Amino acid sequence: MVFQSCSYIRISKKNKYMKKLFTLLLLLAGVSAVNAQNNFCGTDENFHRLAAKYPEILQSHNELEAMTKWITQNKGSLSVSRTGAYIVPVVFHILHDGGKEYLSNAMVESQVVYLNQYWNKSNPELPSVTALYQPIVANMGVEFRLAHLDPQGNCTDGIDRIMSFATNVGNNNTKLNPWPPDKYLNIWVNKSVERDSSNFGTIAFSMYPVNVQTWVNNEIIDGVITKIAGVNGGPIGRSTLAHEVGHWLNLKHVWGDTNSPGVSCGDDDVDDTPITKGQSSGCSTSVIECGNTVASNVQNIMNYSSCEYMFTEGQKTRSLIALQSSISNRNNLFSDVNIAATGVEPVSTCLPAPKAEYGTNKRFACVGESLHFTDFTYNTPQWDRTWSFPADAVGASTTDSSQFVSFSTPGWKEVTLVSSNPSGSSTRTKSNVYIADAAGDLPYPHFESFDDPNVTQSWIGINYDNNQTAFSHKATLGHNSNGCFGLNNYDVRYEGDRDELISPSFDLTGIAAGDYRLSFDYSMATRLEQDINDSTVSLEILATTNCGTSWKRVGSLTASKLLNGGFTVNPYYPSKGDQYWRRAVVDLTAQGAQFKTAGVRFKFAVTSNKLGNNFFFDNFNLGNSTLGIDASALDMAIDLYPNPTKDNAVLEINSEKPEKIAVVLNDLLGNKIIDLFNGEIDVNKKITIPTSSLSSGMYIVQIQSNGKTIQRKLTKM
Repeated sequence: MVFQSCSYIRISKKNKYMKKLFTLLLLLAGVSAVNAQNNFCGTDENFHRLAAKYPEILQSHNELEAMTKWITQNKGSLSVSRTGAYIVPVVFHILHDGGKEYLSNAMVESQVVYLNQYWNKSNPELPSVTALYQPIVANMGVEFRLAHLDPQGNCTDGIDRIMSFATNVGNNNTKLNPWPPDKYLNIWVNKSVERDSSNFGTIAFSMYPVNVQTWVNNEIIDGVITKIAGVNGGPIGRSTLAHEVGHWLNLKHVWGDTNSPGVSCGDDDVDDTPITKGQSSGCSTSVIECGNTVASNVQNIMNYSSCEYMFTEGQKTRSLIALQSSISNRNNLFSDVNIAATGVEPVSTCLPAPKAEYGTNKRFACVGESLHFTDFTYNTPQWDRTWSFPADAVGASTTDSSQFVSFSTPGWKEVTLVSSNPSGSSTRTKSNVYIADAAGDLPYPHFESFDDPNVTQSWIGINYDNNQTAFSHKATLGHNSNGCFGLNNYDVRYEGDRDELISPSFDLTGIAAGDYRLSFDYSMATRLEQDINDSTVSLEILATTNCGTSWKRVGSLTASKLLNGGFTVNPYYPSKGDQYWRRAVVDLTAQGAQFKTAGVRFKFAVTSNKLGNNFFFDNFNLGNSTLGIDASALDMAIDLYPNPTKDNAVLEINSEKPEKIAVVLNDLLGNKIIDLFNGEIDVNKKITIPTSSLSSGMYIVQIQSNGKTIQRKLTKM
């Protein structure tokens, strides 16, 4: 096709008949890709959230909208004209942990084929488009090609594979290794994508074109991110990317810029798509709504129906304006200089050198347990492979791509993979698999202060991404002690980073129900005030009886309780005093008899956000805890959160036996402000502290029982 300036087929909004001729909704990616199972596109929610936080995004968007409106209304033109399709270089970033999201090259290439079919009027579903809309089915005139040269000029197949736990998160903070957005269309493929605020499942989201820096406060705002759907038309869905790239080139949902199809009539600012409510599923091509006299364009790709097959000429106009405009930061993509620099025209035929990588199905196992090692070497074809395993490995070979290996001795195991082809070789060595001794259960009860640095031989830290964020022993810190475990959470790379601390095994046979609990001290802070209540920050407590083959969650804490250290822009390190630490108590009685056995281990898993701070863990106590309200037990059984607080706070007290207590809120001078509670508690008591009406500052929560008193500071922000 030949596109000159903006001389497109255009239907005037003044022509009410034609405007009414078009109406309807979006449904993403065939039956599968977006909405058959309440899987929605999250583009609008993502855009509105970012625009509210960063005014420059909204300003750039409004400038593009104003220019688009002027050009379409005045039949104006842009300076760029081109014979043939506009070529856009593409890179797929495959974030994976060895699961189904590890797409083969063939699968990625098939998704590019689907994308180009929809954007170039060659998809096989076109004969099914209703006669009413056949005359305005558009060849969008944009061709997407996998890059053959990376930003440094190295050979590539346009597929950037990254082994990372971030694949389980899927948001702007987990768009790892972005390539320059003025040179490539970045597409991230993850196992999961973050759910939207309406609790719909989000299958993918994009970003409307804006000319702002790619990196805004640690968020990658450009590009497309999608999860593996496992649906018709491939692992992503036939039309999912076509839909999301439509947003990337400034196309709205056919009902407007919301994620709420079927709610109210709306406009997508395209003349030849009718006002519509949009559909959330199905394919009712006879629907007439919103004052129209003809059926809606249900089959539009920017809809949520199960039959998205077409773009319109008006949508073509709008998308090409965005592609050619400097306001959108898209106009360099198709330039002759860029398509040559990215190796897509003329096509670079160089062979990428391999990048060795491998994964295992588990990071923690016991002696004699079989582990699955898989070669994930990137930049295939790989012609040669050599494994090196420790001497105690059983079942290992030198060259097999898939290996089932066990180890006869405990400890960390170092494994090396060398991959090569005629363009070069690459070596990957990791020591991230720990083999535990299956025998040697510790007796019950058990207390660990972590004062001895040799505790790292029995307490194991698992770092999924092999980064600087990892558990390590801290010899000079601790709660009234000289040691603890610390997590360098200040240097976390992305929201959703996960690190684990695994205990030794315990023999819990024959224990009494009343003693069936564990407790520990912790201290944590954040770098941002608004993260005090961030649900993405969490600590999970899990247990296993089969050396980590399966884990069951037995407790959890989220940010409102975890962040007792408040917020600070500097790396957080607590002092030894009580005011810097909290105690968590996990009652295991409700778990029944499943963990009253030998070989029980506990895991403490911390999930962090992008701007978190350090976490510390101390004084692990399993069983035999006397949690009555005496001077020491109050310290162990009390929790005050959130602290600092903007609104009300909660005082939570865990007691093993009934206790009579009195709780008051005082100012710093000891003057009573309010009586909070006076009576008997049993097991657990939560007391709301009404601080929302108080002035900012420091207050004292005072608890009295049996003539003993304990105080806690509470900060009102």
